[in-house]
Amino acid sequence: MTWEVGDAIDDMARELRAKGIVFERYDMPGLTLEGDLYSGYGMKVGWFKDPDGNILNIIKSAADS
Repeated sequence: MTWEVGDAIDDMARELRAKGIVFERYDMPGLTLEGDLYSGYGMKVGWFKDPDGNILNIIKSAADS
């Protein structure tokens, strides 16, 4: 599941971390890790898992700029 959060992505990531969410780390060619979020190709994205192990993410796409 993906949530487009636009410019609020950094605040959203901080709020999720404060609630105990752990962001996933992946080897993503072309993306640069900045804290818990990856950026590149005009987007910013962070992946995390729900209690059942499903991968979820928040994203700010180039269209949000």
